[in-house]
Amino acid sequence: MNTSPPSTSSSRPPENGEFRFRSITLPCEWVENYHPGGYHPVILGDVLNLRYKVIRKLGEGCFSTVWLAHDLKSSNHKGTTYVALKILVSKESESTTELRILHHIMKAAPTEGPRYITRLLDEFEHQGPNGVHKCLVFEPMGPNVNSMVLELPQFNPRKWTMKIRYPPQMAKSILKQSLQSIAFLHENGISHGDFQPGNILFVLDNVEAAPEDLLLREEDMLTTWRSAPVQRLDDKQDKWAPQYLYVAQPLVSPTCYSRGFKVKLSDMGGAYFFTDPPKKPITPIALRPPGLVPTGT
Repeated sequence: MNTSPPSTSSSRPPENGEFRFRSITLPCEWVENYHPGGYHPVILGDVLNLRYKVIRKLGEGCFSTVWLAHDLKSSNHKGTTYVALKILVSKESESTTELRILHHIMKAAPTEGPRYITRLLDEFEHQGPNGVHKCLVFEPMGPNVNSMVLELPQFNPRKWTMKIRYPPQMAKSILKQSLQSIAFLHENGISHGDFQPGNILFVLDNVEAAPEDLLLREEDMLTTWRSAPVQRLDDKQDKWAPQYLYVAQPLVSPTCYSRGFKVKLSDMGGAYFFTDPPKKPITPIALRPPGLVPTGT
């Protein structure tokens, strides 16, 4: 490995010919977004805010990565306390509308809000090599509606001839609960801004009863390609990226999908108050209301 220090990384996304890293084909966040203003480099076992020990990756998006963490300072009669730790890219951390909206919900509807929206438990800032990152701590949740259907027992083992669909009653319940969540937001003057199956999450069933090492072992057993080494093109050690990128692995085994299951809306990163709409929505074009598609807004 080249031991000379690398040049300072740019605070903007790279253009053609400016790439720093070898290509990674696993379904992870884009490695080139690890730069000042971008993602915070996380390694399993990291402890943030002297409290949250990262033990598993749950997901990623354009503006954040999400991790399962063990809350080292909290416990309850059921067992270990786990949380979902959302680490925003540093350029989005100075003023986040998501946090303002979550605070508004907590103040306006402290009892009703957690029935429909993933519950915010804590927040803090973390200084890293890429800047100061706002970190949001939520209750842990299961897979989203897009992916959970693939985990239903009737579709495993999977066959090519299968039509993978939610059973009708389950689909109706998902739709009903999702619309109730949207109605709750609208009653409080809020638009979700990115309403889609990927942002509707299943509620977990007694995840506190699972010991930390069981979750780690499950991650190791589920896949042999759970991580990819991060390697610079010049073979230098990078100061702004982690040593590995991890494939997201939602919590499937403790997810409740039987009769009486619950789902909640998540990811308020695209949400806005009716009185202050954004100039452009973040919803992918394929998922936007038909009236917005021709205008490009």
